[in-house]
Amino acid sequence: MGKGGSMSGARRAVFCGGLLIAIGLGLATAASGEMTAAELRAYHEAQIARARAEVEARGYHWTAGPTSLTAYTPEQLHAMLGLRLPPGQERAADGAAASFPVRRDLPGYFDWRELGGVTPVKNQANCGACWDFAGVGALEAMIKIHGGVELDLSEQQVLSCMTPGFGCDGGWSRWAWMLFRARGAVTETCMPYGADHNIECTEAACPKVAATRDWIEIPNDVAAIKTAVYERGPVTTTFHVYDDFFYYSGGCYEHEGNESLNHEVVIVGWDDSACDGQGAWLCKNSWTTGWGLEGYFWIKFGTCGIGKSSAQVFYYAATDLEYRAASIIDGRGDGDARLDAGESAAVEVTIKNALLAPPRTGVRATLACETPGIRVTQAEATGPDLAAGESAALTPPFQVTLDRCVAIGTVARFELSLMADGGYAVADTFSVKVGDLPVLLVDDDEGTDADLYLRQALEDAGYLYDTWVVARQGAPTAEDLGRFAAVVWETGVPGRISHESQDALTTYLSDGGALLATGQDIGWCLVEAGDDQDRAFYANVLHADYVTDDAGGRYLSGVAGDPVSDGLSFGIGGGDGSRSQDYPSWISPRDGAVAIFHYEPSVAGALRWEGAYRLVYCAFGIEAMDAAADRAQLLSRALEWMVPQWPTWWRRRRVCSRRTGARS
Repeated sequence: MGKGGSMSGARRAVFCGGLLIAIGLGLATAASGEMTAAELRAYHEAQIARARAEVEARGYHWTAGPTSLTAYTPEQLHAMLGLRLPPGQERAADGAAASFPVRRDLPGYFDWRELGGVTPVKNQANCGACWDFAGVGALEAMIKIHGGVELDLSEQQVLSCMTPGFGCDGGWSRWAWMLFRARGAVTETCMPYGADHNIECTEAACPKVAATRDWIEIPNDVAAIKTAVYERGPVTTTFHVYDDFFYYSGGCYEHEGNESLNHEVVIVGWDDSACDGQGAWLCKNSWTTGWGLEGYFWIKFGTCGIGKSSAQVFYYAATDLEYRAASIIDGRGDGDARLDAGESAAVEVTIKNALLAPPRTGVRATLACETPGIRVTQAEATGPDLAAGESAALTPPFQVTLDRCVAIGTVARFELSLMADGGYAVADTFSVKVGDLPVLLVDDDEGTDADLYLRQALEDAGYLYDTWVVARQGAPTAEDLGRFAAVVWETGVPGRISHESQDALTTYLSDGGALLATGQDIGWCLVEAGDDQDRAFYANVLHADYVTDDAGGRYLSGVAGDPVSDGLSFGIGGGDGSRSQDYPSWISPRDGAVAIFHYEPSVAGALRWEGAYRLVYCAFGIEAMDAAADRAQLLSRALEWMVPQWPTWWRRRRVCSRRTGARS
């Protein structure tokens, strides 16, 4: 098992091993083969007595007693704990509290049950599907709050259609949301829960009744979680279940320890006066109404890791025609698939009929642009008939013409009006940056906010850049990357770089590209928690050896005479940065690479390499540097070294900007 209790591979041992259980489903249990009734009763009585003694000795504020779970063996109980986090996810959002907007007028007590914002407690039974029930329960709550409809969605759909082979052996709530975003959710009636991921997927025969499109990670911060719950609705969260938790029957639970996360539930409220004034979360569990407070429990702020890896899914009606993508076809220009000053180009727009929308016929569209100097000369197009969930390109492509005076970096903002038979009409918007931009910022931080700090630093340093959001656009291809003189690839805290992205980067760099890679967990994810391809990419493309997870220090000093780091020194994890660096890696350069920043003389935190391409690899997050000025200076120094000869037009622009004081 990797650090922080997260799992380092798709097939590594999981928390929910042992025997399967059956609660209230009429299925046979395996208890009789493990313990006699007398032995089982004696075991649970001893456990309850031990829990009560611990509560008394430590002055806790909760009670232990028999619950609906005392009919099952220890192995069966532990099989219910099915949280299985991807590498590094446990701490992915923990450090972002400084930049997460919070309210200061929150009440001391709040409960979505009292406002009708939750659906009934369910029963995960003989399957480690807590993550599935948490994800579905949170989405059901958001639909009820914001859509005004109470739905009973199918957890079995997720087990059968998303994760066959390991669904009952663990997962996390985002897997459920990914399925609902891609294919829509069906009802419990159509795919009833059977507590088995080997049940056939029959979602194709079921009507789709719900969907989602977005979710956000919530920092492990009481004020941030409260704000999200109060303003929008319940959130999923994780914590560690100790054995005494199976016997929780009331009060404010707490337990000493810092063990690996193994369970996922839904936060629906809080009470600042609970736990003798220390405050507690109110959570919805998936162990039937015969456990806890009719399936709910209070748990002290921060105990057992509660609050880590929290997330909030958003309500999405999914009933409209929507903009999906735009491709530039500039065959009459320079053929670089971009809008350029003085050119005319075609804009091919792809639209989608959302997952829950009725079939659309007679699809028509018009395009408008209010950005000065950009005219839509062919503004009308049509689309084919679209069933729910189908996508298609509008034809013919729209035509736009740019004046010669349109500046590089101008954001062309378009409004797309979509119509269909029956008087249907809706509007959507999208934007495209003008010109051959020299830098691409790849936002690969899995929805966290690291990219905001890198964007600001690039702007402060005077660089024009475009952005690629992996979570929305997928991995860029080598051709996508090849349109830019330099690529800045930020991973935030998560640190994952997919195999597809690795392949694109390898090809781009072999053609002479330039890469600045930054992230505190790149080494941990690719080496300690990765596979052979990940480790080869780390060693042979990033030219680094991974020494250990935490370098120990939080202050880096540059190397005298180095073109990137000379004279630079800074702290990470404080100031006006993201404050998210809990585990910046200690690395060692290889293959002729040189260290450019050190925590202490023998502990490197960044390197650069020059060969077939130029590389700067920061094994910490640039977003976490304490001062905005240092972030801008480091990016500028790195980019100038990586691209010693910028395109002529870019060099001219920068001279002009410096002369006039203008900013991008």
